[in-house]
Amino acid sequence: MRRGRPSAAWVADCADVARDLDVAAGRVDVLGPRLQPWLRFSPDVPERCRQRLRNVLGVHRASVLPPQRG
Repeated sequence: MRRGRPSAAWVADCADVARDLDVAAGRVDVLGPRLQPWLRFSPDVPERCRQRLRNVLGVHRASVLPPQRG
C-alpha cells in the first residue's frame, strides 16, 4: 500500500483469488476517481485472474477507495 488502507476483507478476498488460481506474484493498483475506481495489473497477474479481482473490487468498492484530499 502506498496510500489509503484497504479493508482486511478486501485483502483476504484478493489473496483467496490468487491462491485459487495459483498466482504467486503480481501487483494490483486501484486508480481513478473515488466514484469510479479501476484496477491496473502488473504483467505477473494472468488474464484469468484479472476479472475475478475486478469482481472483488465491486464487492468491496467502498473499502478500497483512495482517501479524499483536501
